[in-house]
Amino acid sequence: MKVLLIGDGAREHALAEALGNSARGYRVYALSSYVNPGIKEVVDGTGGKYYVGNILSRDEMRRVISEVDPDFGVIGPEDALRWDSQRFQGGGYTRGWSG
Repeated sequence: MKVLLIGDGAREHALAEALGNSARGYRVYALSSYVNPGIKEVVDGTGGKYYVGNILSRDEMRRVISEVDPDFGVIGPEDALRWDSQRFQGGGYTRGWSG
C-alpha cells in the first residue's frame, strides 16, 4: 500500500517512522521542502520515492499525487492543511487523506 507523507519536520519524521515500522508493509513516499535525513531513510527503506518541492503549492502536490497515485496520504504541517477537502476532491483526489 502506497502512502504519501507531506511535510519535513520532526512530526513528519515520527509519522514516517510509524508508517515504516508498521506490520502492514507500507511503501512510504514523501513530499518535503528539503531533504529530512530521517524521513529519507524511511522512504528509501520502504522502496518509496522522496520528492523535494513546495509543500504549499497545489500544483506541486497535484503533480506528486498524480505520479505516486497513493492509497492514502498524511499531511503533517498545518499550513498545508489549508486545502479544504472539497477543493482537494475537486482535483480528483478522494481516497483516504488524513491530516
